[in-house]
Amino acid sequence: MRSFWNYFFTIILLFTVTDYCLAKVYERGYIINNQGDSLSGQIMKTRNIDLSFEIIFKPRMDSDYTVIYTPDSIREFCFIDDQIIYNSVQYWYYINDEKRYAKRFAKQIYCDKFTLYKLDIPKEETYYEFEAYKLYAYVLKLDTAFYTLSQREKIIIKESDVPTTFNESSAILPVQQFKPIKTYSTLKKEYVYILRYLLRDCSKGLQNVDHLDFQDKAFVSFFKKYGNCFIKY
Repeated sequence: MRSFWNYFFTIILLFTVTDYCLAKVYERGYIINNQGDSLSGQIMKTRNIDLSFEIIFKPRMDSDYTVIYTPDSIREFCFIDDQIIYNSVQYWYYINDEKRYAKRFAKQIYCDKFTLYKLDIPKEETYYEFEAYKLYAYVLKLDTAFYTLSQREKIIIKESDVPTTFNESSAILPVQQFKPIKTYSTLKKEYVYILRYLLRDCSKGLQNVDHLDFQDKAFVSFFKKYGNCFIKY
């Protein structure tokens, strides 16, 4: 009898959890359109990667009317209770070394005389084979210019300098030599190259940018420390 009730309550719990996960969770927020007008309402709270492409907005909690906004249609939105602000940013990425551009919603993580954003990105817009995946990038806004601060893995394939001797049957076939192919992996810290350029007149910043870790705490600390070096831009 106990096993029956255990089974029964397990099924009830699974349905409850499933219903909760499928529920559309809205939170208080506002949007600012491209003309600078603001509108308060409710914004669906979902994963950052989904929010980077579009948001679902409705004017009131009890309303069935919803509007989908993309980074082209509004400039900003905010979850009021958490005070999390997202802005429409210009972002670039690479596919097979081809540079591509896109507009996305990115989350503010530091704001002073310039703004630093964190942007979650889909797996197909970055490349890692041997290194641990970093499915995000940073975007720096200086005045009206956007700079993508990212990294990606670069695969290098080359022949070995030392030939290998191969002889399947020395009595019949001559000795053959070939150079085996070796595959190397290197991490292209493209954010370092961008920051070197922007900090070219800031000696203290240049001394530390090569050791900047690709994570939130390190980035925010770096920009707080050397923020004055970026003001002229």
